[in-house]
This record gives sequence, structure tokens and C-alpha cells, in this order.
Amino acid sequence: MRFGVASVLGWALLASSCGSDASPSDGAVRIPFTIWVFDEPLSLDGENEPIANVVVAFDPPGGGERVTKTTDADGHVTFEGDFSYGGASVTVLSDEHVYVTMLEASPETASARPNVIGKPVPDLVIFPPRFDRVIEARSVEVRGNIFGRGSPYNVVSLAVSSLPRLGRAQALESTYALRAPRNRPFFLLGHETRTLIDKEGHVVDDELLKSFRIELPARADDQLLDLDLLKLPGLPTTLLHVRAEAPLAENGSFAAGTRAIAYVHSVDSGLEIGLYARTKPGTDGRTFDIDVSVVDTDIAPERALSQAVISAPDGSQSVRSEQGTMADGMVWKDFLLPPTIPAPDAPRKIRDPIPLDGFPAGADLVARVYAGGGQLLWLLYGPPGGPRAKTFAIPYRNEVGSVDIQLFALSLTARMDRVALSPRGEFYRFESTFRDVILQK
Repeated sequence: MRFGVASVLGWALLASSCGSDASPSDGAVRIPFTIWVFDEPLSLDGENEPIANVVVAFDPPGGGERVTKTTDADGHVTFEGDFSYGGASVTVLSDEHVYVTMLEASPETASARPNVIGKPVPDLVIFPPRFDRVIEARSVEVRGNIFGRGSPYNVVSLAVSSLPRLGRAQALESTYALRAPRNRPFFLLGHETRTLIDKEGHVVDDELLKSFRIELPARADDQLLDLDLLKLPGLPTTLLHVRAEAPLAENGSFAAGTRAIAYVHSVDSGLEIGLYARTKPGTDGRTFDIDVSVVDTDIAPERALSQAVISAPDGSQSVRSEQGTMADGMVWKDFLLPPTIPAPDAPRKIRDPIPLDGFPAGADLVARVYAGGGQLLWLLYGPPGGPRAKTFAIPYRNEVGSVDIQLFALSLTARMDRVALSPRGEFYRFESTFRDVILQK
């Protein structure tokens, strides 16, 4: 998944329209709305830390002048708004995080899905993802040489526990480098595969040759760790056979050329314990028989998630997810059709309203905005239970004006059947994404 944000730095935070909330001139009742901004923990047992001194922008319900405030030491700001017009757009603008906007936000929508860190129920808590450079500063590098591959063309995939991002590497050469948690023990899980890639760059066969695990002590600095695959004991593996059934789509979302894969990974890190092996399409064009190589290793306290993904030729996707490791013979079905955006190839500006005519009723909305090269710039979340409005807009005010970006890509996702995980986290059993739509600056 695209997340290379380290190169998008020094964004100019717009602080225009700063000041206190204007007094209503029409006698409308304005009520307080408190926003909390917290960092997500870097590990499953880590603590949520408040983010102080970041700008939060409040675009009032029904339109009106933007108000911006800076979070206090405990990570909160409070605005006032007349929510009889609906919800506001609330945006966190941090130079160490991806921008996050909560669409149609209000005390009512915040209460519909209460926060999990003990703040008052009507308050809104936002967890903006960190930039890669921030994670790098709070982690250590593990790097080294790889010896003993069965063939120079084999791929060695590596991942460490306890780090949500940057803790993965795919070695095509004889060296590797990845990040690992600082000052805490972890383990490294690796796989050697014989990989066959077609002319379009898709993996069509990924035979698992060996999986291995190395327990590593806590470190405060970078580590050199050479891997000799011939000397590392292999882990037992099992080959599962599952099936995926693509949904029928009148609009031809999953036409000829549709592909399907399945795998098992950790919700909490980059660990992959069930590797996609191969797919055999059925003669009906809708069913796919999929092989998955599952490694027998305990990753607790991390949580395993099984997923099957159906990908259309145009880039649209539908994902089915279930907690735990999938069973042999499992049939994945009831995939959610991707949302659609009318006239997807029509010229659009980044501030233009995005119509939601083709968005599934009752689904939670997530929109992602990328720059060229796949850098994630912005995340937008709709209210619980789906958007009430017929359109949404990115509250863009030249925040990325210091970077010469003229084209953006918008990815629109629908999510249904949310499952909360303990002690924190969540996943959706049904998730689908429309192909990228290009936006001009």
C-alpha cells in the first residue's frame, strides 16, 4: 500500500482565518465541540501520546469562514458551531503527520462511534498517521547480507514484529535493510520464495521454499545482522486451498482480466504468516481457486487477519477480511462492489466536490489523496454509518503549496461491517476501492 510520505516535507501550514469563533448574527445556538489529536502507539502495548502545538482547521457546517486553532499540551482544541446545518470538516494540519480530515463531524457523529481512549463521548479523537521520517527517528535499522539462497532469482521477504510500518523488506539482491522497534525485544520472520512474475508485473506463482524466525533482543541503536539461509532452521508450513467468488457487477467492474489473491498477515505489523502462492481462474470467469502457504508460528500478542482480494483490470478492488487464519477449503464470497465516481476521467480540480451517487448506502467512507510517486498526502474519513451529504470536498487551501505538485490521485473506499479489536484497532469485513481519479491543482 502506498505510504511513502518521507519526501513530502516542509508543507506550508495555512493559518489564515485564525481567531476565535465568530458570534452568530442570526441567533442560532452554537455548541462547543472538542477535538483531541493523539499519536497512534508504535507498538501494541504502547501508549497514545497527545500531539501538542499542531493546527486544527474547522470549516463550519453549512459553509462560512474557516477557523484554525492550535492544540494545547494535552492535545485538545475546542470550537463552537451551529450543527443544525449538519457536520463540519475538521482537519489536522501537522508537519510530522499525514493530513487528516473528518467529514460531517459533530458531537452527534462522534457519539455514534465513541473514542477508545477515555475522552468524553461527544468529543472527537483523531489519530493522524506519522510520516516515515518520524517512525525512522523512533526505531532502529536492521541490515545485513543474505547468504545461501537456493537461486539468485529467489526472493527473500523479511518482516519484524511490533512495528506497524517500515518493518518489511523484499530482498531481490544479496543485502537487505528494514526498521525495527527501539528498546524492545522483537523477532524477524523471513521467507524464501521462487517467484514467477508475468509481463504485466503480477505474481502468478510464489512457491514457498523456506520460512524462518529469529528472536532478537532489545536494541537502542542500529544492528548489523547477516542471514545464512542454509543454517537457519525452517518452520513447518501448510498449503491451504481456498476459493474466491467475484460479485456480479452490471457495470462490468470485474470483467475479463480480473485477478484474485489471498494471504494472512498481522494487523499490528508487517508480519505475513500466510503467503499467496498461486491462483487458478474458473471457467465461469467469476471463481478463483487460490493456494496460500501458511507458516506455523505464534505471533501473539499480535493479531492475525486473513484477507482475499479481487482486483479489476482498471485498478478497482474488493477485499474480504476475517480475523484469524483462514481454514482449508474456505470460500470467500459476498465481496462489496466498488463505489463509483461519475465521469471518472472528466477534468477535476482538487477543490471540486466529489459526487457520491455511486457510493454504497450505509458504508463508511475513506478517501486518500496521493501525489505523484504514490506519496500519501491526505486522509479523509466520513461519519459512522456513511455520508449524509451527496458530495464531499477536500478542504484544500494550498497546504501543500511549498511542494510543486500539480496532479493528485484520489482513491475512494467504502467499508462495511466494522469489527473492533481489543485492546485497540479495528478492521472491516467488507472493503472496496474505486480506481484512482486524477485531480488537478
